[in-house]
Amino acid sequence: MATRERVERIIASAQELVLEVGVQSIDGRTPKRAAEEHEAAEAAGITPPLAVVAAVHEFGTKASGGRIPERSYLRSTAAEHGRSWVRGLARVVQEYGSGDVSMAARRLLAVGIQARNQIQAKIRSNIPPELSDAVKAERTRRGIEPVALIATGQLIGSIRAEADTPEGRKDLGGYNRGVA
Repeated sequence: MATRERVERIIASAQELVLEVGVQSIDGRTPKRAAEEHEAAEAAGITPPLAVVAAVHEFGTKASGGRIPERSYLRSTAAEHGRSWVRGLARVVQEYGSGDVSMAARRLLAVGIQARNQIQAKIRSNIPPELSDAVKAERTRRGIEPVALIATGQLIGSIRAEADTPEGRKDLGGYNRGVA
């Protein structure tokens, strides 16, 4: 079989390997729309959906004077570690192409766990800008460490990794107290 045909066959068959890392879907909402929904929910005294909160913190809000600043934890982590993730995924494709489907699936899971842990580590790193004095005081009063993005633990716990492999769907879970 010609090399091109072999590569095309490997790529076509490897499509049964799927890796998803991040927060649940926001159903195609734009960051601007998510910010508007967040502000409307807060104004109504309703807790906005977690995916909306995640998008608002990733991109910040421009409405209402930019009350919530951008604190990128997904895009910035991908920029820092994306090459490593791509190298891991390249090994997945190589192993899959050589017929070692089980090893490819295990490596896919490892890349997912690595990415999830690195995103969570970024969230724990107290991403700038620093919290306002009023927010720090409120968190201290409530006995919460004044670290950006960690008020309830819901965001960091929502960072999940899931993989579809020939062996089935694997949920690699959310919150991990370990360091990436």
